[in-house]
Amino acid sequence: MMKRNALLLSTTVLMLVLSCSTASKKNSTVEVNIVGLKKGKLYLEQVVDSTLIVLDSLRVSREETHILRLDLAHPEFLILRLDKEDFNPFNDRISFFADPGKTSIKTTLNGFEKDAVIVSGPHQKEFENINKMLSDFDIKSIQLYQLSQEKEYLFPDRQDSLIRIAQRNELRRYQYLVNYALANTDNYLTPFVIVEQGDFLQQKWKDSIYNLLTDDIKSSTYGKQLAIQLQP
Repeated sequence: MMKRNALLLSTTVLMLVLSCSTASKKNSTVEVNIVGLKKGKLYLEQVVDSTLIVLDSLRVSREETHILRLDLAHPEFLILRLDKEDFNPFNDRISFFADPGKTSIKTTLNGFEKDAVIVSGPHQKEFENINKMLSDFDIKSIQLYQLSQEKEYLFPDRQDSLIRIAQRNELRRYQYLVNYALANTDNYLTPFVIVEQGDFLQQKWKDSIYNLLTDDIKSSTYGKQLAIQLQP
């Protein structure tokens, strides 16, 4: 009986050691604090070939700081998803660009995405700046479309004027993307931005951008995806 108990104890200790060892091998963490959250499940996800892959997950049973773990070879675009277990298929998501190491996300249950304050490496701040700039272009496009539906603009000359303004706005958007990419050929965000936002960029611009990327950036997740896009 004593031998059996000793064996069970040894097995338990071994499992704990292996568990700690596995966790310690992860080189990065995402610490999450959500004010007001009492119950749910958190998922840390990565987009691979247009498919969401779960890197880590945990169940939430009380309001505290929760730690998700992963391995990052280089800065990556990630998604934190909250399943509130309320039978609503549209769960909350926070997108961010994490550097290897520690990322901290603080937010609220009711304003999960809107209230998020994210602290990571330098790529996250730049990611936020790029999103803000692209969002401004998108808002301008929406405003122009809304104007085009109003009575006072339902005249050919005014419609033509709005179309020209919309075209200039779209041109400025793509000029911004190209200029950013050409000025940041050693940045992991560059291929990500071109892959995700550059659908209508001319092939010659994508080729030029890719060819100027450093070897490290070309071998990154989005550097490889950009290379695939360029294949005939």
